[in-house]
Amino acid sequence: MTSLTTLVDEYGYPLLFAFGFIDTACGLSTNPMGWVRGVEDRLSSVGPLYVLSAKFVPGAANLIAPVSGLSKIRARHFFVLNTASLTAWSVVYLVPGAVFDKRVLEGLAWLDTNLGWVLPVAAALVVLAGIWRLIKIRIHRRMHRGRSPEPVALP
Repeated sequence: MTSLTTLVDEYGYPLLFAFGFIDTACGLSTNPMGWVRGVEDRLSSVGPLYVLSAKFVPGAANLIAPVSGLSKIRARHFFVLNTASLTAWSVVYLVPGAVFDKRVLEGLAWLDTNLGWVLPVAAALVVLAGIWRLIKIRIHRRMHRGRSPEPVALP
């Protein structure tokens, strides 16, 4: 009997290379040094706009202050940008909740009646996403085997 790993090794990689999925998969931060360089490049090109958009990215709001310091944004400018970002975030997330209040309650009632099949489907999707992540890590490690990460020069 052939194992799943053997099938992926023999048939999965050629298909992923053929359809260009490898480039997409490897861009998802399994190489920490590449991720750090990418973030530095993006921040140097975007600058203060990061402060405005970070509130909308889960987890990125925690990095606003340190990144602003590294980007040499003045404190007063940071305060204005952060206040504008917080105001926009509040409007974007609170107004739809107020507008679609009844629809959300109807959706929760539907979910309550259909939980018998929705929960297994959701669990299967989570398992498939985990399997894809493991396969992606194997692909990435195999592609970069024998390469050592380049050291990052600190200023």
